[in-house]
This record gives sequence, C-alpha cells and structure tokens, in this order.
Amino acid sequence: MVHYRLLPVSLQEGMRRYIEFGVRPGSFLNSCLENNLASAISRADDDNLRGISRVVNFLLYEAPAGSWGSEAAVQYWVDAAAERERQLREAPAVNV
Repeated sequence: MVHYRLLPVSLQEGMRRYIEFGVRPGSFLNSCLENNLASAISRADDDNLRGISRVVNFLLYEAPAGSWGSEAAVQYWVDAAAERERQLREAPAVNV
C-alpha cells in the first residue's frame, strides 16, 4: 500500500493518478519524478518548495520501483499503464 498522505496535500491526488493510472502529473511533480532537481525547483510554487523534502522521501520510500528516477523511467511507467488499459479494453468478456 502506498502512503500518499506523506506528501503535501496538494500533490497527493496527482501522485496517486500517476502511480495507479500512469497519468502524468503537473510540471513540478513530473520534474521530481524525473529526478530533475533544477527543473523541479524552477517550477515550484512556495508550497512545493516547502514540501520538496517530503516528495523526495516519498519517492525513496513509497513510490514503486521503476516509477521514477529519470525521464525514460517516467515515460516507461506512463506507456506501461496505457498498454495495461489497452489490454483490458481488448480482453474478451467472460460470462460467469
């Protein structure tokens, strides 16, 4: 179970949608996921700047392996979620 409550409230839903459904979050959180500190800081508002250490701790201790760390990792996570969704849509219906 992922503990989204460890994040600042304003980031919890964006992180949940990203981890569970592969929906890219806003630019600040996306930069954090890509492990791009300079970009994250340049995109952060005051609340995000105050909470950046909470985001880093969340990524280190809560985020699933492979869901963050580089631009390629984030793109893979998004693409994999889209592929799972496609497979579910195309799966034959099962009558029970």
